[in-house]
Amino acid sequence: MWQLLMMLVVEALRSFGAVEVPAEESFSQVPAEESFSQVPAEESFSQVPAEESFSQVPAEESFSQVLAEESYSQVPAEESFSQVPAEESFSQVPAEESFSQVPAEESFSQVPAEESFSQVPAEESFSQVPAEESFSQVLAEESYSQVPAEESYSQVPTEESFSQVPAEEGTSSLSGPCLSW
Repeated sequence: MWQLLMMLVVEALRSFGAVEVPAEESFSQVPAEESFSQVPAEESFSQVPAEESFSQVPAEESFSQVLAEESYSQVPAEESFSQVPAEESFSQVPAEESFSQVPAEESFSQVPAEESFSQVPAEESFSQVPAEESFSQVLAEESYSQVPAEESYSQVPTEESFSQVPAEEGTSSLSGPCLSW
């Protein structure tokens, strides 16, 4: 822009005859080797050779194109975490080491009947206790609701009855088996 202004000024002065600038010193005709708008390619910043250009770094030095053996996104299968061999994989553990497929002899959900808590044999079961050990079916000889007549309070024999105590024993010296029991 300033060259255009200088050219106009020089032309104006030349037309009036005040100044006559030689062609070799004219600002509008600067030699190509000194011109800023026509810098040679070897010194130009916009045309840097490929070997020095940052946008065209060779593949062997490029960070975006790292060789496969050093790349983290393309790790070989033998070192990859997402493709671990079956013998080292946690999601595909062999049956003999798997927690979800434990053999029956070690499984907690399939414990054999002889060790199972939900299928305890009748002789050890609390809900099916044999009659001889059951509290709800106690034998008659130990039952409080079915006491034999000879020990019953409501059916005391006449000879031990309080309302018919023999006169010779009286109420003050009563010592029948009913009281001692």
